Amino acid sequence: MQFPIVSIILPVYNSAQWLSTGLDSVLAQDFDDFECICVNDGSTDASLDILRSYASRDCRLHCIDLPSNEGAGPARNAGLHAAKGRFVCFMDPDDTLPTDSLSSRLSVLLEYNADAVRAGCTIVSGGTREIKLPCEGIYPGICPSGTDGDNSLNDAFFFHALGDHCCFLFRREILIKNRILYGRLYNSHEDVLFLMKLFFIHKNITFLGKSIYNYNYINSCSLSNSSIGIERFYAVLYILKIFYSMAKAAAKIRYADSAFTYYMQYWISVVYNCLANGYVTENDITKMHEHLHALDIEYDIYPRLTASREELIILKPLQEWFIKVLLLLRQGRHEHAHLLAHSVGEVSLTHTVA
Repeated sequence: MQFPIVSIILPVYNSAQWLSTGLDSVLAQDFDDFECICVNDGSTDASLDILRSYASRDCRLHCIDLPSNEGAGPARNAGLHAAKGRFVCFMDPDDTLPTDSLSSRLSVLLEYNADAVRAGCTIVSGGTREIKLPCEGIYPGICPSGTDGDNSLNDAFFFHALGDHCCFLFRREILIKNRILYGRLYNSHEDVLFLMKLFFIHKNITFLGKSIYNYNYINSCSLSNSSIGIERFYAVLYILKIFYSMAKAAAKIRYADSAFTYYMQYWISVVYNCLANGYVTENDITKMHEHLHALDIEYDIYPRLTASREELIILKPLQEWFIKVLLLLRQGRHEHAHLLAHSVGEVSLTHTVA
């Protein structure tokens, strides 16, 4: 039996409104040796009917029907276990693929004999389109990972490999052999944890300076509501705890420090913004500070940040307010930390803080 070269994994939950557009873009690919595994994750709308209709018309589409809603992570895992292709990529049902999405990624991956290729994407929101390219402003065009001959990622490359998982094409055997799977994490950042796991076992990742994926923000929710900011903070905190453990074991603690700087500055500023808007309480801030301080103490992060701030990632350098809040918590000056939270939150109402 001949298996397809590429498997596309598509988790679906109550996506009837835009599902046909996404499936049409899959079937319009200029590379046709693929399968698309659509995992219906307990949808209660017409999603399953749409999937079955498409599958009946094109044998490259396969439908897995989960009995209940498990979440995007478990749905992707179900698709990954069912996949037969040598290479695998992921897609969300409200997004679309340019016609050369598969062919361009595959050609670059094969050219560099890479374990994965990371390409760019286009953010579509309302009437605007913004193209995001990996390594833009750092390395043009197509770049094999690493600059020192051993395929290791420097800080800039490292962070280009930790987001937009739908922009990747992976060798399936790498994921299966190393049990790199998705988790269920506040319905947020599952892809970052997935890619962090990949980071420690990959041989090389190649970058393609081209948009091969369209993110359509048609069902997004605002960060500035009563819960999403604080929930995302705890999701990222959980990821960082795991990543620090892996980084320490691999003697690559500086990468965990870079991840800490990159993600914590942003999500703490989001929560501070929520405080200024009245969406979270002083008690929420206290609990957040307690968890932040505990992680700092467990891995003794603050001294390394202050000693090597010039060596940290160039994409999101350390900000003075972030260093100050860590110091205040170490000194037990919690009231001052709360005052700082208010001032940072008020600034971020009109400016991007992190």
